Amino acid sequence: MRIVKRAAVVLTGLLVLYWGLIFVGQRAIVFPAPPVAGAPPRPPDAESIWLETPTGPVESWYLPPLGAAAGPVPLLVFTHGNAELIDHWPAEFQLPRQWGLAVLLV
Repeated sequence: MRIVKRAAVVLTGLLVLYWGLIFVGQRAIVFPAPPVAGAPPRPPDAESIWLETPTGPVESWYLPPLGAAAGPVPLLVFTHGNAELIDHWPAEFQLPRQWGLAVLLV
């Protein structure tokens, strides 16, 4: 009976230690750091815009439509997910820009 109690205490201690490690590392698991190295440069036609938010300034890129636009054009606003940067997205929006849409990467 003593061995069972000791095993239960050890297993409980290991479980509490595991939960503690998960609790301490949860921010890195949920919000991993984006890969900055290897990001392509900002396109030459992109305009950098800084948006003020309650948590601080956020960089955005405005990508104008490709081709001549007479007057106002529709704007496609794109917000990326965790561990992503706007640096990795301009090439994905070439087709909508050819359709005459402007793109704002936030």
